[in-house]
Amino acid sequence: MFGPLSFSDASKEDSPPLSNEDTESALCILCPEQCPSQNELLTHIFVSHKMVIADVPLIADLKLYLDYWRVKLQQVGVSDVCTGIQMNGELYHLLSDVLPEDRMLRQGLHIKRMERALGQQETERLDSSYSVQCMFCRHEMSPTRSVYIQHLAEHHNVQLGPVETLVYIDKLLDLVQRQIDNLKCLFCERTYKSRDVLKEHMRKKGHKRLNPHNEMYDQFYIDSYREMDRSWKNNKRRPVPSSSSTEPPSAGSEDESAAEDSDWSDWTEPDSCDLVCLFCDVRASAWKRILDHLQAEHGFDFLTAVKHLDFYRQIFLSNV
Repeated sequence: MFGPLSFSDASKEDSPPLSNEDTESALCILCPEQCPSQNELLTHIFVSHKMVIADVPLIADLKLYLDYWRVKLQQVGVSDVCTGIQMNGELYHLLSDVLPEDRMLRQGLHIKRMERALGQQETERLDSSYSVQCMFCRHEMSPTRSVYIQHLAEHHNVQLGPVETLVYIDKLLDLVQRQIDNLKCLFCERTYKSRDVLKEHMRKKGHKRLNPHNEMYDQFYIDSYREMDRSWKNNKRRPVPSSSSTEPPSAGSEDESAAEDSDWSDWTEPDSCDLVCLFCDVRASAWKRILDHLQAEHGFDFLTAVKHLDFYRQIFLSNV
């Protein structure tokens, strides 16, 4: 008999529930064995108990999932909830969403995770007490995170995406800050020997954007939380811009004669960094000029056209 599900709010609301890290110890669901990580637990139950959990990457909260079945399997036998499968002449037990109870559990965990992410996004949107220094020019950014994201895009051409597509923004900005402090390019993720060399590389190569192949960033985009039956790790939501190199250049290939400097206050986009019209060869250094040109010369209202597109389709439209 399937009873009501309840999930604790053990995780902090401002922490992304999607993560590549697997550092939390885990108790076996069938014996008292304590494993150093969830991956080692999955290996343990496979080797020691001949049990396989299906589609683990699709489980929204593996810890809560395991906690549920640990209690349940104390009440019923493994064969009552698992499908028997033959592997290498031995009988293994498959725990999957073929069982209605398991399917309901997975759906509940997915909804809980999505609600957390949407709630966090709403909190960030309504927070008007936000104040932080820009990581590049040190100007005070307030009163909202949206102001900071727009500032990064407009003044430094650092493209993180429209604020309405983002969630757990503080964690994302901390991660970007750490990458820059470590002299690591955001796009190709090569490390450079000085800030000046890194700045010049990112400016010349158009690498002031996140690496679209790094799944670590998916946790900061709200679309990653919407679909249940697709692994967020395999869902490439940030296509490679056609203007950017997809192959990481050699760290020693840039001009490394530039002197060290103490800040990034000069890292703004020069006037020579032109934007190109979608329909002709007209160029402009300001986004507004391109928008006005599109409207006046081509009768195309870009902002209206992309209003209902998510960030990734907007990027695709801009690069066709």
